[in-house]
Amino acid sequence: MTNIVQEYEARETTESVIFSFTVQEGTTLDDIEIELTPTSIKAGLKGKNPVIQGKLFDSIDPNSSEFVLVEDDNQHSVIITLQKSQKIEFKIHIIDKYEGNIDPHSSYLLSIHYFHKNEIELAVDFLQIAANVGHYLAAYQMALVFNEPTIAQSYGQQTNPELAFKYFKIAADMQLPAALFFLGTLCESGKGCQKDLNLAKDYYEKALQLNFFQSAHNLGLLYCKDSDEIKQDYERAFEYFQIAEENGYEMGSYRLGLMYIYGLGTEINFEKAQECFDKITSKNSNFKIPQNVLELLERGQEDYETKLKKSKTLTGTQTPTPTPTPNVKNDDYDEDVSEDFEDDENDDLQSSDNSNQEEMSGSEDDEIEDDKNKKKKDLIKWGLTIGATVLITSCGIGYYLKSKRKKEKNEK
Repeated sequence: MTNIVQEYEARETTESVIFSFTVQEGTTLDDIEIELTPTSIKAGLKGKNPVIQGKLFDSIDPNSSEFVLVEDDNQHSVIITLQKSQKIEFKIHIIDKYEGNIDPHSSYLLSIHYFHKNEIELAVDFLQIAANVGHYLAAYQMALVFNEPTIAQSYGQQTNPELAFKYFKIAADMQLPAALFFLGTLCESGKGCQKDLNLAKDYYEKALQLNFFQSAHNLGLLYCKDSDEIKQDYERAFEYFQIAEENGYEMGSYRLGLMYIYGLGTEINFEKAQECFDKITSKNSNFKIPQNVLELLERGQEDYETKLKKSKTLTGTQTPTPTPTPNVKNDDYDEDVSEDFEDDENDDLQSSDNSNQEEMSGSEDDEIEDDKNKKKKDLIKWGLTIGATVLITSCGIGYYLKSKRKKEKNEK
């Protein structure tokens, strides 16, 4: 069997059946080949295998049917409208040329049709027919039926990890991103296959390359673990959680917030952790941050503010920089680590402050001593100056009085 993918779309009214398929730009009506009979259709491009070929479930009127080539948002499509012979409902049911099997895509459409009609047994039968011959959308849906309990229940089935792995593999081989992601989850858990973390990582990386950003979250979790296969690397985990968060994946925002709280792969930053949680709750009111995490964040913020106030009291300007605690691996706040961290930090701040005070005090004493010495010198200098002046003046007055007495004596 050849892997057959979704090559056309089909829908039905009471009056017509409408098929459509895309073609490359530049295709004209002359390039299209369509053959209709009351009970069959063959349609595609000239010189190539038909896109649609097989028997119809009921008869049509070929003369009243038509096809057109349309362009819509840079997409070129061929639309074929088949007019029913009778205005009654009949299923979009084409018999494929391959060994008389039902056309895979037609079978897939029928499974959806019967599911909505609540004819679950028929829905599963047609879905499995399409999946078994390589229709990747049918294979993916069939894998979900066997992998997810709620979907399995809606289809009247039981979960089966082995069959889930089988059908996810069919879809993953056609590069369906979600199928690659789910294969990663099965390889990581060992459900339906042998547990292999490296293979899980490969599937996650391939899905991420196709912009399936939930894979970034799971890659982050892989690097948070400590296993023989994948070395623990918090910095890489932080980067993957950032990718998931930046692309709107809520669990990515949640994990990133935890990384900021614990300082794993980055510095502790309670403000950014709060921003991550706010980003989730602002978009999804049903997303509840666990109470113990909110309490952890609140205590962390209070501890940080306390340290900040203490540091400002001690130094006036210094702001504490919290030290990351990479050994914390669970969701419980480590009180001992917190207390030790706070004591160490305050000791450092107090030591720094005392040192500054000693340096300032020593410097001030030196300046005072210098000032005293200067004043003493100035006082001595001033005293000497005054003394010299008094001495000179006294000598001058004494000499003047002695000369005056001598002159008066000679006159007598």
